[in-house]
Amino acid sequence: MRYSNRYLYLVVAIFAVFSAGQVAANPNSAAEKPETPTVALEKLLGEVIRGGEWRTPNPDYKPGENAPTHYSTRYSWGPYKQHVTGELVGIFKTDEGEKEIRFWTLYAFYNPVIRKAEAYQIGWNGSIATGSMYRNADGNLQIEQTFFGVDGSEKDMKHEEKMDKSGDWFMSDVFEKNAAGNWVEARDWIWTKHSKR
Repeated sequence: MRYSNRYLYLVVAIFAVFSAGQVAANPNSAAEKPETPTVALEKLLGEVIRGGEWRTPNPDYKPGENAPTHYSTRYSWGPYKQHVTGELVGIFKTDEGEKEIRFWTLYAFYNPVIRKAEAYQIGWNGSIATGSMYRNADGNLQIEQTFFGVDGSEKDMKHEEKMDKSGDWFMSDVFEKNAAGNWVEARDWIWTKHSKR
């Protein structure tokens, strides 16, 4: 019986040493478990998802033109809250009321192994954009993407989203990378919550 107990203690000790070595060798072990996609994406996009629909006027719109009067963005959780889907649509005024045309579809997801959130966009004409999302030093949401046009063009862009304390609107500063590799502000938008009546 003593031999059996000693053998049991030895097995337990070996297992404990082996397990400790595995925890130290594996950066994604229980001690350093990565965030789940739901938690990571909630930190990044939770405010805009809960806001529902956000609208901004089209600064280039002129009355009488066949152009959107406003742009709208909507974000929602995918099934099981493992990714986020979004859309950017143009709002057109017609004699029959508002009409919409979807310009971009967005997919946001979080990779728990490399601990990085990414955003992919697909445009109505087949253009795509890929890049990363993160909170910058000021706590603002930052989205850096490369846009690839169907004509072979390529452009680096960055959006910095600054949510107002009220949660009713946010500013989006848009930057483009110039030939020297520096970020230059190209435009800023103010998006406000929109309630459909």
